[in-house]
Amino acid sequence: LKKIVWQGQTFIAPNNEEVSDIYLALDIENNPTGFNTYVCIMANAFGFVDFAPDGNTMKFREVVTTPAECNDDYSSQFKDVYFSILSQRENYPFHITTTTLPNNATQIVLQDEDGNQLLFETDMMAVEHYNALAAIQIYPNPATSYLQIECKDINTTPHISIYSLQGDMVLTKTLSTKLQQSIDVSHLASGIYAMVLRSQRATIVRKINIQH
Repeated sequence: LKKIVWQGQTFIAPNNEEVSDIYLALDIENNPTGFNTYVCIMANAFGFVDFAPDGNTMKFREVVTTPAECNDDYSSQFKDVYFSILSQRENYPFHITTTTLPNNATQIVLQDEDGNQLLFETDMMAVEHYNALAAIQIYPNPATSYLQIECKDINTTPHISIYSLQGDMVLTKTLSTKLQQSIDVSHLASGIYAMVLRSQRATIVRKINIQH
């Protein structure tokens, strides 16, 4: 995320010790399509995205934001504006415009009917990191006691966080380099949760169901 235009004001994405790159990750390999984004550590927003059949518009839905705050004042302001757009414009269509830049990166602009914009740029390196995360298998779903995590790439060792739909983090764990491992979820109450998988350059979200 490079820039936000909200109610006629422009907000440039912060770049400091606390915030360097802000990603909007879409887990298009699963149905429904999940999304996850963050500004500062533990300041996350996640939910789901619906695409129109022609692929030209999208809607955010079931948006959940975590209560964490940024230390830097401008980073906090940017986070509040960004998360407000995602949650307040829930179920509003965003038109998608893509442009190839001179450096071969792709610029993606999401614009709603009121002219509010989210402007992103992406590159192939980020896509490669995302694909490595997207290839991770999580089962069974629904789960009762344990979730099995299967990594196809031994070099992919993401950090996993599980959030309730109220935005509370209920479990956090860094995976080892094993190709297959399990996570104990027996202590979690039955219900729907969001599992956030984050590596150094990418983040995705998966919807998981705990049933006892």
